[in-house]
Amino acid sequence: MSRRRVLRSPRFATPLAWLVLVLGGALSAGCGKSDPAADGGGGDAGADHAAVEVGPVHSSCPTTLAGPALVRVAWSEGVAFCIDSTEVTNAQYQAFLTGAAANPPVQADQCQWNTSLAPETTTPGCPAFDPVGRANFPVVCVNWCDADAYCRSVGKYLCRAGSLDGDNAGPVKNPLAAGGSQWIIACSNDGAQSYPYTGAGMPGVCVDKKYVSATPGVQPVMSAAMCQGGVAGLYDMSGNASEWQDNCVAATTTPATGADLGKTDACDAYGGAVSSDYADTSCTAATSATDTLAHFTRSQVAPDNGFRCCADAQFL
Repeated sequence: MSRRRVLRSPRFATPLAWLVLVLGGALSAGCGKSDPAADGGGGDAGADHAAVEVGPVHSSCPTTLAGPALVRVAWSEGVAFCIDSTEVTNAQYQAFLTGAAANPPVQADQCQWNTSLAPETTTPGCPAFDPVGRANFPVVCVNWCDADAYCRSVGKYLCRAGSLDGDNAGPVKNPLAAGGSQWIIACSNDGAQSYPYTGAGMPGVCVDKKYVSATPGVQPVMSAAMCQGGVAGLYDMSGNASEWQDNCVAATTTPATGADLGKTDACDAYGGAVSSDYADTSCTAATSATDTLAHFTRSQVAPDNGFRCCADAQFL
């Protein structure tokens, strides 16, 4: 794995020396982007794109938004953004449901068919929704529209994919996969590694098929202490519950229209889950409607699929 270059600033006796250091560092780092030649071209795919910040950091994450605490993600192709440190938990989702009962959230145009925001409990494998006894477990068996409504309600959004412009802040290029993904950028440390915790995956480090637990199935968030990264303070990007993204596309055959608009759209969920082999929990592993092994539409739920949100960074 390529080493990321970080400019460290020793103490200098004069302001002039400090100015020379800052200007020289900005020029050599290409205004904050790593130099592929200096990295040697080795390591994981995308390692040459790893974000290297020079000088003071001018953005931070909001601290007053509900849900998991946010962590800041820098990347080489655009402005920093923020992502939830963990998957949204049952307790956090219950707080959302309580508020939604009094003040129903506005759902996306593709979600007008979604008349209930409560987790599904009748689908095979879906557990009873228990926000007290299982408070710190990821909320699962929620469809795409449920996840999207939660993120909107707390001032965040489902992590975005693809080329974004205009008023939509977000990635325009992803170092690992065509189409781009804020989630992948965060998981892979801007393309520097294939798994959040390393360049090469290892079974049982995250909550996958080989994870050792007295109780099988999805685990409370942050249970796997070594499953942290690709940003410090970011947990469970591999395994546990796979996670919805804002990356749906219209069904290619018989797309839903009218009141069912968007219901059969094809959506990806990233990161693998407790039911996955570790090789299927990499930062680019996706459960997709185009996958021959698994299919997700906007309306489907799964007992090991949940979500986390992204948010805009605050700039000084």
